[in-house]
Amino acid sequence: MNLANLGKAGLLVAQNRLATAGHNINNAATVGFNRQTVLSQTAGATPTSAGWIGRGVQAVSVMRSYDNFLYTQLTGSITKGAALKTYGDQVAQVNNLFADRTVGISPNIQQFFNALEAVATAPADVAGRQELLGRANSLATQVRDANAFLDDQRKNVNTQITTTVTQVNSYLDRILDMNRQITTAQATNPGQPPNDLLDQRDQLASELGQLIDVQVYEQDGRFNITIGNGQTVLGGDTAYHLEARPSAADPSRTVVNYTVPGGGQVEMPDKYLTGGKLGGLLTFRSDVLDVTQNDLGRIALGISMSINAQHMQGYDPSGEKGGYFFSTNDITGAQAKAAAGNAATGTPKLTVADPTRVPNESYRVTYDGTQYTVTKTPETAPPVSGTFAGPTGSFDGVDFDFGGMTPAPANGDAWDIQLISQPLSKVIGDAKNAAGAGSPVASIQDISKVTNQDYQIKFVDDGAGGGDYSVMRVPEGSVVGSIPKDGKLTVDGVEIDTAGMTPGNGNTWLIQPTRAAAGELDVALTDPSKFAAAGWNADDNAPAGSANGDNALKLAQLRSIKTLGGLPGSTTGTMDLNEAYSQLVNGVAVKTQSNGTAQKAQESLIQQNYSAQQAVSGVNLDEEYINIQRFQEQYRAAARLIDTASTLFDTLLSLRS
Repeated sequence: MNLANLGKAGLLVAQNRLATAGHNINNAATVGFNRQTVLSQTAGATPTSAGWIGRGVQAVSVMRSYDNFLYTQLTGSITKGAALKTYGDQVAQVNNLFADRTVGISPNIQQFFNALEAVATAPADVAGRQELLGRANSLATQVRDANAFLDDQRKNVNTQITTTVTQVNSYLDRILDMNRQITTAQATNPGQPPNDLLDQRDQLASELGQLIDVQVYEQDGRFNITIGNGQTVLGGDTAYHLEARPSAADPSRTVVNYTVPGGGQVEMPDKYLTGGKLGGLLTFRSDVLDVTQNDLGRIALGISMSINAQHMQGYDPSGEKGGYFFSTNDITGAQAKAAAGNAATGTPKLTVADPTRVPNESYRVTYDGTQYTVTKTPETAPPVSGTFAGPTGSFDGVDFDFGGMTPAPANGDAWDIQLISQPLSKVIGDAKNAAGAGSPVASIQDISKVTNQDYQIKFVDDGAGGGDYSVMRVPEGSVVGSIPKDGKLTVDGVEIDTAGMTPGNGNTWLIQPTRAAAGELDVALTDPSKFAAAGWNADDNAPAGSANGDNALKLAQLRSIKTLGGLPGSTTGTMDLNEAYSQLVNGVAVKTQSNGTAQKAQESLIQQNYSAQQAVSGVNLDEEYINIQRFQEQYRAAARLIDTASTLFDTLLSLRS
């Protein structure tokens, strides 16, 4: 190995080192770039009589400063941070809607009940009655506006899910293309890593992780990617695209479907997508949006059901019994209460023949051993009554059935009957249900027991013409009961009736007791003179008159009555209407604050992980400047070797002359 070749080898290695240092400097601000280093080794030695004489240096490879553990740690924290940020951006909008307690629903509830108290004090005051209707309309408008905002939020979330899924598919295609480029590069120059391509692929995977939580596995130089519970979205040389489409169980919700190998789309449960922007959107929808809208609907039902029930007990100035104060999506039913000491156990079966009837009537049924007598209550003069021999009969649009009671009714038995309004729940049949399966009828029986949960019922065929429906709370996930085919069950104050349905095995329905209630709240009473402020005068056996405000006072007292939030086994609620609304507001505020705290902690963790990763992989400009000085000196020294070799050669030539 002559000096010229030694100098040449040194020049080439120094040149590679200078070029690599320059590449590092140029990409110091490039996101995802990992610092590169030229790996070199001795070129060996030549044996001589004087010993082994070295043949110089050679470049082996250019390697990037990369630590897979630090990279995975950083991308994982970024994925979680993206989910928290997206969740925070969305929940902040809901919090802003409810945060100001000086305007909005809470003060309108107070003003409405203040107006009721004013009418109770001066029942004949026309201006007071008009003020009451104005306050009622203002309250209903505020509730509807808040619900409309939440509906807009739901549409916005759906749009963002669709956009994010499109972005995810674009990243999958780009990573697939990078896989192919890397494979080609490795085949073109075997044994040498295409560092810049590897950096670009890592950065694409990191950016994909900001959209959706992914698990990346490298096999034979390729990235394979799974999401959720192990669903493959990139495997081998194929990208399995996601698709955003309306849920089969609830078309108002956009959900994520993944493509299975061989074709076909399968809906992916939201609970499996917890990271990245997509996870943040889905978590916000189930954790905040659904719960808040259900709570708002429950408050709307609490207002309408409690006010309507009491208003129907009063009388307007003309002596007519009160009707609906608030309009709701109701069916009319009837409840029976047996008198103490009855020989017969249980109560009769009651059916309201005219479902459009306003449920503002009550009756007393007595049995004298021969026939049943039905009398409207409170009893008027003359009384309004009717009789039938039984065991079945009809009166005033209500069908009575005393058959099947054991022991049978005896002389002196009596029952009190009250017509009631039962708001209907929203029921959504799964798109995959059997044709003609029908839908259950879900009505609210007891608003004090209604929760902010939805319910899914699923039919399981027993193979013998029968079967049962399992009832599960959503999103809580607990199974709370079962319903025999054509049977009914009351869960959390909601009666689910499956009579007349012809379901297929596995058919499901989603029941949302309060989801749509806030958007439907309106004031049915338009004439102030129809407000039933008066009570019943027992002495005169007649309405108490236009100067009486007993019923208006009872309506005003609903302000402090525990109407909502009843515990299992209790007969009353635990919260009045204002307390229920405060719980809604506080719930959103706590989630907003909790997410803000978590987001700050996650940002700190991301910065720590980034610093640790950059300590290994980042470009230090000061260090690179020093390296350039070193490599420049190496280049000069190698060049001097060549110059020395030339001088020696010239000396040899001069000896000949």
